[in-house]
Amino acid sequence: SPMAVYSSLFPDLYEASQHPLSDFNFQFAKTVNGLLHDNPTEWSSSKKSAISLSMLFNILCIEMSEIENEHDLTKIIPELLEIIERKLKPSPSEKFKSHLTEVISCIMSGGVSSKDSTEYILKVPLKQNLTQALETWGNESIERFFSPILQEESPATRSRRFKVFPNKLLIAPTRYYKNSDWITEEYPVAMNVEDEINLSWLKLNEDIKSDMQIDHSAPPATGTVKILIEM
Repeated sequence: SPMAVYSSLFPDLYEASQHPLSDFNFQFAKTVNGLLHDNPTEWSSSKKSAISLSMLFNILCIEMSEIENEHDLTKIIPELLEIIERKLKPSPSEKFKSHLTEVISCIMSGGVSSKDSTEYILKVPLKQNLTQALETWGNESIERFFSPILQEESPATRSRRFKVFPNKLLIAPTRYYKNSDWITEEYPVAMNVEDEINLSWLKLNEDIKSDMQIDHSAPPATGTVKILIEM
């Protein structure tokens, strides 16, 4: 396939490239090589430099025009992987795709609502370490959940689990926030990443039966929000 050819030419393209940073053939071959082979060192080798996002924007500007000014890579990378998936079959982007199930459980009524989704990047809250971030992402408490079954507020829980783990799991902690002037700033702290992390508890091992219809794309509505909507 063209992807395999690019990957096989990777060493020769490096040796022949006088300006690796601005050489699209070399940069793309390096990216393809990393996607096709489970060797992350090919992605970040200081000798071979990092891929130039500005160069990719120039090549993909039509399809990526809506995110040209984004500096948060958690928004850029999924778009790039989506483009690769549309253009190439079979797609190396599949290695990064997480198949997830989100479950919201109403404590007072016992109602359950689930939704399946696919994600390229796991966006977790910024915590002291990655284990804590994953625990917060995987299990969340909702104090004021408006239950469509009870038609009143109830505490609830939200859990996220993997139906299928990806070959390569990309995890990104929250890096940016809006200050009091609504200006985007980066958090001044870093998150520790342990050498080994157990993810087995995040695997979904049972079928979820939904009996409650809610919109998972929006925050669970409270009674106050419901009244405003009805007005």
